[in-house]
Parts: sequence; structure tokens; C-alpha cells
Amino acid sequence: MGQDVVKEWFDDFSESLVWLSSLSIYCSENQQKEIINAFRVVEQAVSDLITSDSRPLNLQSIISSVLDSVIECARRDIGRAVR
Repeated sequence: MGQDVVKEWFDDFSESLVWLSSLSIYCSENQQKEIINAFRVVEQAVSDLITSDSRPLNLQSIISSVLDSVIECARRDIGRAVR
């Protein structure tokens, strides 16, 4: 990956950490553990991204997994069935 691409990914992941941090404060107590786990997954991806010898293998998979977790938590919080 070129440095410009790495910077874009880093910026996007860093912003997602801010949002996940906020979400962990405002979500219900029942969902906090899963949101914090999602935060840690993204945090590890950021760490791997900036460590030249340890790039995450599949960034799209990481993003998709975290997004699915957040959506599932949101549905539980509002009482909607998780599909």
C-alpha cells in the first residue's frame, strides 16, 4: 500500500475510534461490552496499519465485522429483532 492510501485508512479508522468511543458512552449497559470489543478491533487495525511489518490482512473484512456488530447492538438497544 502506498503512503497516501495508508494515511487515508489511518484517518478513517481514527475517526471511527472517536465514534465508537462516543457510542460506548451512550449505548445501553447491555451493549457496552460488544461496542468496546469493536473499538479494540479497530484500535488493533490502526496499530497494525502504522506498523510497517504488521499490516492487517483484510481491512474490508474488519470494517464489515465492526459495522455488523454496531448495527446489531443498535437494534438490540431499540428493541428491534436482529436478523
